[in-house]
Amino acid sequence: MAAISRHNHKSTRMLARRSDRGFAIVAVASLLAVTVVVVCSITLETSRKLSMVRHSESQINARLMARSGLERALTELGDHPTVYNGTRMTEVEARNVYVVSPPERGNNMIKLVSIGVADAVAREIQATIVLESGLSGIFDKAIYAGNVPPDPEDQENLPYENLVYSLDFGGDGVQGDYIDGDIYSGNDLQVDDDAAIVPVSEETFTDVNGNGVYDRGDYLTMDINGNGTFDADATESFDDANSNGVWDAGESYDDLNSNGQYDASETFIDYDRDAYFDLAEPFDDSNDNDRYDYGIEAVGEVDYHDESEADGGDEPLLPPTLSDMNYSQTADIIVADRFGGIDSGTLPADNAAHIFVKNPSGDGRDHIVDETFELNGEQINPDDYFLEDPYEPIESGSTDNSINAARISLTGGPSGKEEDGNHVVYYIEGNLYIHKPEMFTFRIQDAENKGVRVTFIVEGNIVMADNFYYRNGIRDQVAFIAMCREDDPKGEISGNIYMGDPEDGTLRHIDGLLYAENNFYDNNLDKEGAQHFEIYGNMSAGNRVAINRDYIVPAHHELRFVDGRWEEVLIPAQTKHSAMSVYFDDRYVDGPNGRERLTPGLPMGPRRDSETIIRLASVRDVGRADVPHEYFEMYNLVED
Repeated sequence: MAAISRHNHKSTRMLARRSDRGFAIVAVASLLAVTVVVVCSITLETSRKLSMVRHSESQINARLMARSGLERALTELGDHPTVYNGTRMTEVEARNVYVVSPPERGNNMIKLVSIGVADAVAREIQATIVLESGLSGIFDKAIYAGNVPPDPEDQENLPYENLVYSLDFGGDGVQGDYIDGDIYSGNDLQVDDDAAIVPVSEETFTDVNGNGVYDRGDYLTMDINGNGTFDADATESFDDANSNGVWDAGESYDDLNSNGQYDASETFIDYDRDAYFDLAEPFDDSNDNDRYDYGIEAVGEVDYHDESEADGGDEPLLPPTLSDMNYSQTADIIVADRFGGIDSGTLPADNAAHIFVKNPSGDGRDHIVDETFELNGEQINPDDYFLEDPYEPIESGSTDNSINAARISLTGGPSGKEEDGNHVVYYIEGNLYIHKPEMFTFRIQDAENKGVRVTFIVEGNIVMADNFYYRNGIRDQVAFIAMCREDDPKGEISGNIYMGDPEDGTLRHIDGLLYAENNFYDNNLDKEGAQHFEIYGNMSAGNRVAINRDYIVPAHHELRFVDGRWEEVLIPAQTKHSAMSVYFDDRYVDGPNGRERLTPGLPMGPRRDSETIIRLASVRDVGRADVPHEYFEMYNLVED
């Protein structure tokens, strides 16, 4: 038994050793298997993560491509808003492309769809565009002379160097012209003697985007959260009662900006058409007027008596096309309709057009009313309207200040019983005069002194013979615009503004924004009685500013004290200069099309920076998109 027991014990130990070796083999094999699994898992995870990274990079690049396509589309759309028909697939770098489909159009609204593709990954961005015209750039200048004839046939003579013209300033000492604001000439510009222009040259600025020109920044038309910048995801929440995903009238909403209306998104005017909201570039405001000044600009050459950086060769700034404004239909008050069959006389005091006297007679102005003009081989006698208020007392005498001026009082007031003659556009078919023989100065005013804001559109000529003042220089702003008659497209007898009194040349002061579709002319500003006149506002002409202010004082004798006694001294003939001062009225308000003047109805039109304003109403990143089949064709790939 003992022997058997020892044998069994030995067998047991042998089995144990064999078992230990088996377990070791199994353990090693298991470890190897686990290691393989782990390595494979790590490899697969790494591969998956690398793939995700590559895919994420492709997503980012695809979005950048879509954004690039949108930027190019906005540029091409701004250059050719009516004919733009999409952007063909464009390669930026290998397998990175964008394509913009033909736009969907409707009612000045355009929808753009831009798809960017990077390594066969596509993303889509959609944009809604509103095409608008902005306030014509002529109202950004103290003096603007476009050198563009009003008749399209004459415009065939462009380029500008074929239209010889020079905008001239001069005068010695106190007779020197003084212009406070930017100046533009459609050809040459000459500044002689002691004339001064402030500023002479363009102010310095920080060129943030490196394009070499000052960028005024985009205009935020809807700022929901009030932070002064564009936020694509800003919106007002609402109670979606019918669960249709959009706000419907009657549903309550959170009016974050307290404007009394529901705002789905923020919007801005994209002046530079890059699809981004850009702040204005910082500049050195050398004259502390809180605006960027371009100084002297001229398409042709600049000859300045002082050394200056203004050298001409600037980009043309075209005048607006007034016929596009359709004033005869859109103006608030058509003056001829108010007079009806009345050929001569006045209107009741409660009529907004009572501030005009039509074809007056027997008061020393008959020669004006009776004057005829030859047009197209016929003699015509247009109606003549005189801006004055027959219900205000006559202020006669030689005063040339606003205190004792004859008042022109607009209708409207706190009673609400009268028609409101303020904040409106008046349309006059005929000629408009600021002239009354026994008066020298007029002053326009509103009932509550809250600010006169009116525009006078004259299809004919404007003659400014007497002084014209605002009552409230802070709140008032008036515009006078002379446009060519429909039957006179060349501007032979219309579209002009005449400055000065034809009798004695005593014009001293004009408040207002002035624009002549054709030319500015002088009426006896070259007489000794007009030694100086000033304009607070601006003076602009689609064609030319042609004012002669040099006059000759003939030889004469004067009594002078010489060597202790009085004696007559012969004074030789002298050439003198009627000094002109123009102070630019830079007051603007915020409006739906960006900065607007206080006066209503000013002409919209081309600006140098964008002939058509591209207002980016909304931009939406749709996300993943189908890869266009053109992409596969471009790179000979098999379409999934």
